[in-house]
Amino acid sequence: MYTTYEGFSTRKQVPFAPPVAGEPRIGPFLDVGPGRLDAETPPRYLDPWGMPYAYFAFDQSINAYPAHSWKGVTAYRQNGKPLHSQGFQIISSGPNKVFGPGGEWSPGQGVWAPGGSGGDDLSNFNHGRLAQQSE
Repeated sequence: MYTTYEGFSTRKQVPFAPPVAGEPRIGPFLDVGPGRLDAETPPRYLDPWGMPYAYFAFDQSINAYPAHSWKGVTAYRQNGKPLHSQGFQIISSGPNKVFGPGGEWSPGQGVWAPGGSGGDDLSNFNHGRLAQQSE
């Protein structure tokens, strides 16, 4: 497995090109060391509390996230619209190590209330815990 990231090439036409001697690099933006991977096959990247992230990729061909769950969490939406619909969702279960259910997200209410199972979850579609929607 390749876990030595040396950043991106400054040659914009080939950002993933291997390093050339003396070339300045941008990054790395993700440093995956052996201590951040679990023992599963294939290994999964772990959040700061030692739990794997939930990851959902948006499918442009169906204009939705595929209808599946992982560890009981599904892709998030708000007001019926999928969040981060131009890419993917990454969700951490947070310090309590329990995922909220995903689905229709209501910040500060139900499972997303402070102290609820999903209230301390973190994601790439909100700055901060899911108990409160960022502006």
